[in-house]
Amino acid sequence: MTTRGSRSEKVKRIFHQFDENHDGGLNRDEMAALVVAVNPRVKFSDEQINAILDEVFRTYGDFIDGEKGLTYEGLLRTYDDGAGDVDRDFDALGLELTLDETKASMASEASSSSIVDERLVESQKKQRTAAWAVSPNHGIVFDDTWKIVDDLEILVKRLKAKQAKEGN
Repeated sequence: MTTRGSRSEKVKRIFHQFDENHDGGLNRDEMAALVVAVNPRVKFSDEQINAILDEVFRTYGDFIDGEKGLTYEGLLRTYDDGAGDVDRDFDALGLELTLDETKASMASEASSSSIVDERLVESQKKQRTAAWAVSPNHGIVFDDTWKIVDDLEILVKRLKAKQAKEGN
């Protein structure tokens, strides 16, 4: 299981790998490189890449820093919203976390403002409520149950990807 700390560290590593000009943002070229790199078996047309980038930059406009592009917080939000699978992308890029990086990330997150953490949890609960409100499974109440559901969704995605890979 991936801890929140190592998850944010993975996003940070992905972000820094593609922030080629080190300006703190992923511009369209850098984002295009990221999209292509984490989908090595997909051959995107220019139109498809532009459509993906248009959607990302429109949806996460609050996280766009002028000409610099999508901020780290914006990339983290895309993953939080389910627009990608952090673990899959991290693995596809051949990146690894050291034990020290994982510990440092967890310590830094533990010392972060609990107000921010509470807002994030509330925001995620509202998003889940909206998505699950029309589902017969909307009775999930406990945070630990949500964590298990999230982990299961990741495992199902990985299994489907593995089955598709073996099928080709």
